[in-house]
Amino acid sequence: MNICIRDADLEDLPRIVEIYNEAVIEGFCVEEKQVTLTQKQEWFTNTDPCFVYLKDGIIVGWVSLDPFSPAPVFAQTKCISLYVTKGARGQGVGKTLLKHVMSIAKANKVSVFAPIWENNVWSINFFCLNSFETAIRFPAVGFRNGHFLSLLFLRSLHDCTNQLIAESADETKTLQDRLTASAENTIWCFSEDEVPVYIQGTEGAHEINSICTAEAVNGLVSKIIDLEKTIKLLEK
Repeated sequence: MNICIRDADLEDLPRIVEIYNEAVIEGFCVEEKQVTLTQKQEWFTNTDPCFVYLKDGIIVGWVSLDPFSPAPVFAQTKCISLYVTKGARGQGVGKTLLKHVMSIAKANKVSVFAPIWENNVWSINFFCLNSFETAIRFPAVGFRNGHFLSLLFLRSLHDCTNQLIAESADETKTLQDRLTASAENTIWCFSEDEVPVYIQGTEGAHEINSICTAEAVNGLVSKIIDLEKTIKLLEK
């Protein structure tokens, strides 16, 4: 099997768009409808860098760092986009792409954020397991299929001098600790395979958030970590 990562070029754009549209269909992108090649051409011109992951000559994933804002003060701040085609997920493609692009970001003193819809628990779990943490939460900033969507901005735990931003006391925090503190009135719980699911406090009830996946909801009752602690937090 021949594997390589290289800079993306304009000829790769059709495959990049194809992989991106898979995520659009899954509901994890800003767009509700699949994008066209023409719509993505301007984006491709402005993104820097952009890398593709090839397996036996076929692009199975890509990653880019996009401008956070056109204002000069944000020149060293980028938002990461990372997508892997369905058939190649769970094979280390995303992790390899992330490691590669973050090495470039560190070398160029770039601060990296990952904007992710809060219902995209798989992406949140992936980034948190790879040295990212929630920096800020924007509640109910999107609306789709009759539901409001909240947006999380995750940041890399590595600053531009290649040192952990977290203080030494925070370095021992688990993924559970970080996500528990990520949003007010939201208590994060985890299934046995480390997928984050969550419940939200309501008066007189413990309501399971409706945007959790069915699998997560079905397994939540038997897999909540430290239930007594969770109840105390809900009552605060």
